[in-house]
Amino acid sequence: MNNKEINEKQIKEIRSLLEHAKQPDIDEGRKRKTLELLQAERKRLHIRSKKTYGQRVWEQIPYISPAAWLLQGILLLMIGWGFYAEGREEILLYLLFCAPMAGVVGFTEIMRSYRQNMWELEQACRYNLRQLMGMRMIIFGIADTLAACGVAVMGLGAGVQAWELVFFYFIPQILSDCVYLYLMARFRRRFQGTALLGSAVLMAFFWMKLLQGVPYNKQLMQRIAEPFALILILSASVGLLAWCCARFLNGMETECCEA
Repeated sequence: MNNKEINEKQIKEIRSLLEHAKQPDIDEGRKRKTLELLQAERKRLHIRSKKTYGQRVWEQIPYISPAAWLLQGILLLMIGWGFYAEGREEILLYLLFCAPMAGVVGFTEIMRSYRQNMWELEQACRYNLRQLMGMRMIIFGIADTLAACGVAVMGLGAGVQAWELVFFYFIPQILSDCVYLYLMARFRRRFQGTALLGSAVLMAFFWMKLLQGVPYNKQLMQRIAEPFALILILSASVGLLAWCCARFLNGMETECCEA
């Protein structure tokens, strides 16, 4: 009972102090300066809001390491060199081996920034980490698509058929990217670049082991060449990749909320 009376007395004293406290006078010059800063910030936000999403993505390209673009170019040249191999079967197997490597550069760069949070520090209060990683995934997605177009042009020039490029390069690349995204979402910051590279090597050997006999089986090759089956498999692979990307980004938001 005594404790209750003491607490009530303290509350009354604090309330009395707050009621009789003198409010500091606001200097007119300070008030005017604060309003000017608020107006300038409002204009800056208004200008930023007018930018399209494409312009915002384009602004992020300079933040990507030049080494990533260099490695992308080297990888594309290595794939192009494989088209000079003797024999159609050897070319297809070389494509199959290189397909899982195509996404390694982009995902390694994404995980590097994710672990270090460099973009979050450089662009604080502009975009959250989920938005930044989404933009970076779009950038490397476009880069991988352009590289795939380059592979297609070189392959068609070397006499490789379109369905062979789809089955031996595009589909393994997309499904390998799904595996990388799953591992990135599963292990988050513990998933280092070396682990990603090791996963790419394992995926390359997995595809080689799974499909190494296909180029030498003429009947099976004819069945695979059916357009409907290829379109169905390719569409399912692209849908799975989109789901994996969304899962990775949503998981990042959940982690930020739990932090």
